[in-house]
Amino acid sequence: MMRPKLSPLRLNSLHSSSEWFEEPNLLFANDMVHCDPKVGIPLYGPRSLGSARHKQEVHIGFLGTSEAVEHGKKFYEECACGVGGDNEHAPFPGCK
Repeated sequence: MMRPKLSPLRLNSLHSSSEWFEEPNLLFANDMVHCDPKVGIPLYGPRSLGSARHKQEVHIGFLGTSEAVEHGKKFYEECACGVGGDNEHAPFPGCK
């Protein structure tokens, strides 16, 4: 008995479109604006800076083995002093 031949599957062509949206301006301290938080925060500070809303401390917690918690604490303490940048990454000013 001969099996009937199947015709090849024909798919419709895909059509897509895209649109570029400009980055919105973000507000920082002293009503300064910039579209990139990695630039705006080091230059101007967070929006709450100088207001009653601005927190003076940050609470963090760690969850894991005692060894993992120690590594996390050490890493956080190093980053709190700031992290240098390079050609691809902006520096992080720290949070001490």
